[in-house]
Amino acid sequence: MVRPLLLALAAALSWGGGAAAECRIATPGTRCLTVAPRAAALRAGDPLPEGARLVFNPRYWGLPPVEDGQRFYVVGREVYRVDAATLTVIERVFGANPAIFR
Repeated sequence: MVRPLLLALAAALSWGGGAAAECRIATPGTRCLTVAPRAAALRAGDPLPEGARLVFNPRYWGLPPVEDGQRFYVVGREVYRVDAATLTVIERVFGANPAIFR
């Protein structure tokens, strides 16, 4: 029972399903590259996404000081001031050192 399923899966993966017809630039023997659109910036009150990274030394990166109960998080290439208790966005911060994004 498992073997026919594996063979069907392998055939489906090797066939491609006509993806080349959907590509803008399709050449024989190549695959189509799809790029996900950039996500919109978070707004005040939005919950912080799971992949956010905490900024440990904000002064080093040229960020303004934070008040008690607030933290800076990096999401993609954006820096946000976040409420530490609820992990909701307070504001989007500008003027951060670009090296923070690496």
